[in-house]
Amino acid sequence: SSEFEDVFSPTLRKQLFTVSFMEDRNGVLKTHSTISKRQEGFLTAVMEENCQTINDLRKLSFDEFNYREDLSSNNELVFVKIA
Repeated sequence: SSEFEDVFSPTLRKQLFTVSFMEDRNGVLKTHSTISKRQEGFLTAVMEENCQTINDLRKLSFDEFNYREDLSSNNELVFVKIA
């Protein structure tokens, strides 16, 4: 959560990344609080697949969410579910 970023030093903040969850409804990408709650499914998938690296995270597929390289950046991983 971005509200906690100030807790970390600027050096450490450069190493952090965010994970975003979106829904594709007929080609329109949406983010809302219900989708953001999917982080629980994401964390479960991370543990079940024993992810150790960011590349491992990019390979995840869970609760019909898939990693989207075209929407992601070096500091944000975006997962999209087709609605």
